Amino acid sequence: MTNNNYYGTFLAELNSAKFQALRPSQEQVLGSYLDHYKDCTDVAVELPTGAGKTLIALLIAENRRRLGDKVAILSANKTLARQMLQESKELGIPSVLLEGTGSAIPSPVKRSYQRSRSIGIMNYWVYFNQNPVIDPADMLIMDDAHLAEHCLHSLYSVEITRVAHPELFEALVLELHQRFPEYSILADALDLTSEANRPPELLSFIDQAQISSRLEEIIDGSSALNSNMDLRFRWQRMRARLNQANIYLAPDSLWIRPYIYPLLSNNYYSTPTRRLYMSATIGDPGDLSRRLGVKTIKRIPVPQEHSESTFGRRLILMNRRDEGDIPDRLGTAILTAIRIHPKSVWLCSSVSMATKFKEIVIEWLEAHQIMGHPSWILTPEGDEIEDFKQSETGHLFVGGRFDGMDFNGNECRMVVLTTLPRAINTQEEFISAYLRDSGFMRERLNQRVIQALGRCNRADGDYAVYA
Repeated sequence: MTNNNYYGTFLAELNSAKFQALRPSQEQVLGSYLDHYKDCTDVAVELPTGAGKTLIALLIAENRRRLGDKVAILSANKTLARQMLQESKELGIPSVLLEGTGSAIPSPVKRSYQRSRSIGIMNYWVYFNQNPVIDPADMLIMDDAHLAEHCLHSLYSVEITRVAHPELFEALVLELHQRFPEYSILADALDLTSEANRPPELLSFIDQAQISSRLEEIIDGSSALNSNMDLRFRWQRMRARLNQANIYLAPDSLWIRPYIYPLLSNNYYSTPTRRLYMSATIGDPGDLSRRLGVKTIKRIPVPQEHSESTFGRRLILMNRRDEGDIPDRLGTAILTAIRIHPKSVWLCSSVSMATKFKEIVIEWLEAHQIMGHPSWILTPEGDEIEDFKQSETGHLFVGGRFDGMDFNGNECRMVVLTTLPRAINTQEEFISAYLRDSGFMRERLNQRVIQALGRCNRADGDYAVYA
């Protein structure tokens, strides 16, 4: 048996009714992996949306499990993890779903994964958290790999906002402003009438060293740590690393985080001897390396005829001028589409923008006699996706995410990008504002647009409107 048909034969032996043969692109990737990359630590696979990355991941995972490895496959949210589980069952591959908090995961399920009897399928937050209840994997497969960064925000950063922590935010800004009045953005943060759309600033390392002990005192003494468990746990992890982090100053938030997350210091990431990254938009592997703090990720080359294939039909509506939140001409087209199929997904640059657009869009729809539609703002865990899919009407508002959401057929046929996704967090806003020629930020913009254009086109028969 040659490496070119090894996984094809492996698939046939599984005797799956649904998956009977590999596509040419899958055969190419799996053959290259076996020939050149199977013993590499960090390997990336890039194939277009709908091209069958899930099957590739499951075949590689099952092969390693049969060799005795503990294998974990991480998905962006519960919905995608359940889809992965369903596909593994259709293949006849033993797998278990690890979902919820530690006490909610049955012991037999954990043992089945930890003894390599089954592949463990879970979302990123189950595997990467402060107190994991499962053993680290021998092989780690990260689906929608760019979304790992969203999970790392909760592990390695602290964000204090005017909306979520008003008293603590004001106390910190006031202290910073009194010590360092030269940062004009701090004055704007204290002035509620100032515009909130100016770019953030970075507290200089010299100034940070002078005031870090005082910032620790203010945060340690804040009642917000008692009322907000997420903030409390984040601060416990970050406090000892404050001198290793950047402090970004924005009109409505303070973000404490290292420029590159120290993921290699995390036992659950460093223990696996093989890590496989799956995405429709890997792009330059160096950018993914920066996001995850990995030295080198090798990408499996894919022939152009496979890497540029698309699925279904797309009607793309462009707005050349900035005419407000919902431009009149574009709004007419959106209304027409929603009246035909009353569901839509709105992709925004941040959660705050998603919250703003939810209010604007619902009011706008009601003004045009479209009423009673449910609406959701997507949380990091993504539980709202399933509710949106099951609803006959509704509108999902997403902040800072452009992949990790799959809508098939009538689940959704309208996606709106509210702005060009140049920056989706405070650090990226800082980089975009002061390092405009940065190539990797342009690459991220391209990735997000491509990701957005794949949300509702999963198969040849799909069609959708993108505005």
